[in-house]
Amino acid sequence: MQKVINVLAITSFALTASLAGGAGYVYLQRESIKETIRENVMNEVTKAIPAIVNGAVGDTVKNIAPPVPAVEPPTKQMEIPVSPLN
Repeated sequence: MQKVINVLAITSFALTASLAGGAGYVYLQRESIKETIRENVMNEVTKAIPAIVNGAVGDTVKNIAPPVPAVEPPTKQMEIPVSPLN
């Protein structure tokens, strides 16, 4: 029975040490990890922007804006209103 308890204790110590070691590594390398993630995200966003903009602008203009009818210029010149205070 004592051997089983010793094996469990050693296993528990090994798992705890590996967890602490992994956390320490991530803590020490956090700036490098953030920079790598930032570069990957920026690369993917840069690749995706043209497709997103082309799709959004093209669909929006076609679906929302109706065609503008041609308007003829006025044939009669507008009169300037006179002030009632003069």
